[in-house]
Amino acid sequence: MSFLSIKPKKWVIFTKLYKAAPDDTNLLFSPISELSVDGSFLGADFVSVKSIEVGEKARKSDRGRVLRHWQFGCDRPEDLLHNYGWDATVVQPGEEGANFGRYRECPPSRDVPGTRQVFLVTAKKNSQVIFRQNHEI
Repeated sequence: MSFLSIKPKKWVIFTKLYKAAPDDTNLLFSPISELSVDGSFLGADFVSVKSIEVGEKARKSDRGRVLRHWQFGCDRPEDLLHNYGWDATVVQPGEEGANFGRYRECPPSRDVPGTRQVFLVTAKKNSQVIFRQNHEI
């Protein structure tokens, strides 16, 4: 059996992105995007830059056994994925579409800078995104 790059793919990337070095995100998204045709789907979770800063402080004080291994944060995952040809939708746990009765309060707005946040992302491959971006400059 071979990998058919002519059929849409479904990719799920959870708990890996924020553990990767910032430069490694390109090593992940470039091949995934190249192997994906229009109509492919991607699901991923991201954490904000502030979450990484908190993890860095935990590492320095030898606390936060989970957080201290985090290295990559992104406040606008949809913009990052747009650069690779994906149309992304982003929600936070607790918002409409990602609550499921588990959260009593909504998370802070994404417009509030410097807050710790988690983002759940679904994206659909759309090569026209890259075409538009390259021709608008």
